Amino acid sequence: MQTPDDLTSVEEALHAMIEIVATHAVVPVQQTVPLLEARGRVLASSVHSAIDVPPFDNSAVDGYALRSADSRLASLTVVGRIAAGDPAPDEPLEAGTAIRLFTGAPLPPGADCVVMQEDVDLDGSDLVPARVKSGTLLPGSNVRPKAQDIASGNTVLEAGQLLQPRHLGLLASIGQHSVPVFERLKVGLLSTGDELVEPGWPLQPGQIYNSNRYLLTSWLQSIGCNVIDYGIIADTPEASISCLERASREADLVISTGGMSVGEEDHIKAAVEQLGELGFWKIRMKPGKPLAFGLLGKHRKIPFLGIPGNPGAAFVSSLVFARPLISWLQGRGVSESSPDRRLQMLRPRAERLPAAFTRDKPSIRRDFLRARIENGRIAPFDNQSSGMLMSACWAEGLAVVPEYDSVAEGQLLDFYRLGSFDDS
Repeated sequence: MQTPDDLTSVEEALHAMIEIVATHAVVPVQQTVPLLEARGRVLASSVHSAIDVPPFDNSAVDGYALRSADSRLASLTVVGRIAAGDPAPDEPLEAGTAIRLFTGAPLPPGADCVVMQEDVDLDGSDLVPARVKSGTLLPGSNVRPKAQDIASGNTVLEAGQLLQPRHLGLLASIGQHSVPVFERLKVGLLSTGDELVEPGWPLQPGQIYNSNRYLLTSWLQSIGCNVIDYGIIADTPEASISCLERASREADLVISTGGMSVGEEDHIKAAVEQLGELGFWKIRMKPGKPLAFGLLGKHRKIPFLGIPGNPGAAFVSSLVFARPLISWLQGRGVSESSPDRRLQMLRPRAERLPAAFTRDKPSIRRDFLRARIENGRIAPFDNQSSGMLMSACWAEGLAVVPEYDSVAEGQLLDFYRLGSFDDS
């Protein structure tokens, strides 16, 4: 009979995993790449702005620049025109005058507000008196002040940031044309199971398609990894040892699917123990109990993560365990000395949302339910089988039911949106 002592808790396993790689794994090499090649890379050093953004006071609308004190006058004389990209005039704006201005154009000296063009009446051309229809304007109305977004010297991004399109736009706004990043992590990926067949081949009796290869390869690439694909490995000790030994020389991290249970055809665990050392095996979680972590190699130690072969379990395990491990190996959190703080940086932030279901019988394992939000409440997919992938496509995130807990309707649970794992 299964007891809690047979299994490692999720928290203990995560802490142990990060501590092991912090002690043994090599910090990734830094390199500088053009900004347009930096998506999905991890920032190697913090970036500070050398300029103010915006670099000058400018108009937020198409309209007319004036002195706010003059907005009470019956009429103003339009004395010029400034378009975006034009320099501001050297002479201050005189009392009783306005300048035609377009969005993004610099404010002339002396002007402290902009009236929208639809809030003025014009008499003839632009160079005749104009009356402000909206009444008195306050200083700063419709003005984007200098350094409103970023002040020179400010830190705009911290080291360890996974660079997404919005971050590249921010770096471009301060004139950064290249960026220091860590080299892409090389992840060796292998599948075990004589029952596996690649899509495109006809299934024979007892065979299934290898969905994990496509699930994990595309996911790893999406979070900035280079994948070394070792394909399907035969269920023999010799094939397992040969592949893992090769992967330990070529990759920075090795991930296998399947081969971690206790059956006679599961050889990966034994191969890891022969080639290196096993840190932990069997986790108090559902799905994903047959999960293992260790190190390959006697000198150059490479992290190894063995996740279950069932596709639903592989999906959940990759988010819960592979994601923080990869984040660390990509260079995130390496400046943190506190183990708790490290793990906090490497995991996405949970929302606390009410359950739309009940569960009377507690489990000794922490349950990661594939779920979505309906009417503000967590609704789990009907079939939580570890072999099902439809639930992953239907779900918006993972809801966590702690070990030993029952669930009452309306009870608050942690909910991790799937998109949050992309930035973690």
